Amino acid sequence: MEELNFIQKIITRSRFISFITDLKDKILNRLSGKRSKTIEQEYKMTKEYLKQLNDYVKENNAELIVLVIPAAENVKEKNTHYLNSIKILNELSLHYVDPLDQFMEEDYLKIDGGHWKNRAHVLAGHTLSKYLLDLINKKQQKSFRKNQ
Repeated sequence: MEELNFIQKIITRSRFISFITDLKDKILNRLSGKRSKTIEQEYKMTKEYLKQLNDYVKENNAELIVLVIPAAENVKEKNTHYLNSIKILNELSLHYVDPLDQFMEEDYLKIDGGHWKNRAHVLAGHTLSKYLLDLINKKQQKSFRKNQ
């Protein structure tokens, strides 16, 4: 925090206060059974954070590319969180890589939160690499210098 200027400190603190307020609302909604309102808040918050992240990346002369990390249950049937994530990425016109169509249920550990096994990491890595190489070729980018 001490390295931030005055404006950055205000923004950081206001985001923290906003985060705590949203978290409190989310907990109250869950406890009161208002699941749909909680999902709506998650959607709005996620969209706003991704928008802010994309704006920051653009300000720094870079491009945001999101790697979607689908949960194990999405292999069988795509859940609300997954569908909302893809919807947000499309609404914000963000570039993203989604390796889900290559995964099988066996690509996830059944313990420890359903993390990917090695095969899934390799598949996701290849998918991301191919996407990046195709994007670089499409832009005919030869270096990472700003004035290329």
